[in-house]
Amino acid sequence: DIEELNNIGHSVVSEPNPLKQTALVTNKLFYPVENEMFSASADLCKESDLIIGHFFHYPVHIAAELFKKPNITITFSHNIIPSNYTSPTGVPDVGEWAYPLWWKLVRYIINRSLLNRVNELRYLHELPSVKDMMLDVWQSKTLNLIGVSPVICKKQEDWGENHQVCGFIDLPDN
Repeated sequence: DIEELNNIGHSVVSEPNPLKQTALVTNKLFYPVENEMFSASADLCKESDLIIGHFFHYPVHIAAELFKKPNITITFSHNIIPSNYTSPTGVPDVGEWAYPLWWKLVRYIINRSLLNRVNELRYLHELPSVKDMMLDVWQSKTLNLIGVSPVICKKQEDWGENHQVCGFIDLPDN
């Protein structure tokens, strides 16, 4: 119902804590349709040679792996890619020395809150579990398109060649 969707959207944008925002989105919008998303993803994989999916859309990444299709991720937020040269969003920037520690903590928190659900779906489809949400699920080993202007997002020195800042992606309305 559109009113409920608007209320959820308002709750998400009103929540300053990114982890709580993620919990709202996953619990209210993502998990209830996870099986349908996987089924649609499997159908897509059957008829496609290459899969490009939003970094967070793990059902499509699992389907691509299951059907042995090359999988590319796309993100519109460069601050979810760990780097020893930037701090994660929402943590105090106390200096470059702390960046690896902050990222380790953020990855631990994200893994505790999201990884079990991903591994349950992987288990259901007889795929091995993964250990890290940000490194094993959100990032394609082939290519990660970062849909952010290079003026805003400088490619970090420790990002692999699979991370490419491609600029804003202007999708058609339909």
